Amino acid sequence: MTPLTLAAIPLRVSARVTNPILLNEHKGSAVRGALFEALRKRSCARLDLASCHPCELVPVCPISALVATVDPEWERGADPPRPLVVDPPLDPDVEYPAGASFQFGVTVFGSAGRLLPYLVLALSDAGRAGIGRRYQSAGLWTRGRFEVERVELVSLFSDEVQVLYPADGQDTAARAVFRSPRTPVLPADVQGSLDRFQTHGQVAIELLTPTRLVRKGELIRSFDLLAFLQRLRERLESLERRYGQPASRPEAMPSSATYPFDAAEAAAGLRVVNDDTQWREVRAYSHRQRQALQLSGLTGRVTLAGDLAPILPYLAYGQLTHVGKDATKGNGWYRLLPSLPALERDDASAGGVAYGFGAVRGSQLGVGRRHVELHRVLADAQPPRDHLVR
Repeated sequence: MTPLTLAAIPLRVSARVTNPILLNEHKGSAVRGALFEALRKRSCARLDLASCHPCELVPVCPISALVATVDPEWERGADPPRPLVVDPPLDPDVEYPAGASFQFGVTVFGSAGRLLPYLVLALSDAGRAGIGRRYQSAGLWTRGRFEVERVELVSLFSDEVQVLYPADGQDTAARAVFRSPRTPVLPADVQGSLDRFQTHGQVAIELLTPTRLVRKGELIRSFDLLAFLQRLRERLESLERRYGQPASRPEAMPSSATYPFDAAEAAAGLRVVNDDTQWREVRAYSHRQRQALQLSGLTGRVTLAGDLAPILPYLAYGQLTHVGKDATKGNGWYRLLPSLPALERDDASAGGVAYGFGAVRGSQLGVGRRHVELHRVLADAQPPRDHLVR
């Protein structure tokens, strides 16, 4: 059992393209940028400011709380970790014609879940305002647009899917209502699903998007197990400290260097039996900053063996939080897979699917085949509240 209390609300957003979308290779940056602009236009009272740092409304601002966190009293600087990550589309396409499907994920953590209605409104606003590169059509400049058709809470640790929008299966044109999640995903949910992440005493980690690991201020261009576990530990600890449930934690946390686990001790009990990772050069353009951003990192698969029991629950939950730098833009997204022999048997029948950051087979969309064929479950219980999406 882990000491973590950090809840997660992992949303899968399914949309239909209404105006052709053109994206760069790093799609997560475009999704995050569109959400930021939508939140800013709907909720910001100080559009005259270039950033959130000097704003006196930061303590009560949903934008700052979700995507531009500012807290001068945060013990590690004025920029606490953001409680939101984007899971970008993993298909190889960068152009989506009108009528095409467009799917991505957004996960909100801990106490920031109270702001979920703002995020859902921003999803619809972002689709109408536009996403991706600008281009000319019929002599006019335009951008890609989409209409949100479905929002679901999808747990990696069970086969349950909560349909949140449209509520009650209503047609979106007839009744635009968002249903609050019946229950979030909790760290305790991991325990009952650990067997599906390992076989033959091994676990494979598929780095789906560029993973930027830093050691002593320098980017690491090859997989380093200790650095990976250190960054994962730091990620979980900072999110827990900021957005977890203080009443459920010990009054005095153990040393931050070993909470929630000792990375050095865990690494000493493991070995890398296969490393098929590679460095991917990826850039994105920030319209807000008016400059190109380097978002390169490691992708591919690495297989671990050894004493997995102490570290596996944290590796499993890290699939939701991502690991390394630029996680909020979609970097550092990984999946745990069964060991290589099991994958090879599965792949013989499953076939392969190419993704934007490398080849990832069909069984790797979720965590094994059970998560490819998720059962769709409509919640029968009454939610705490519904929200109109205008």
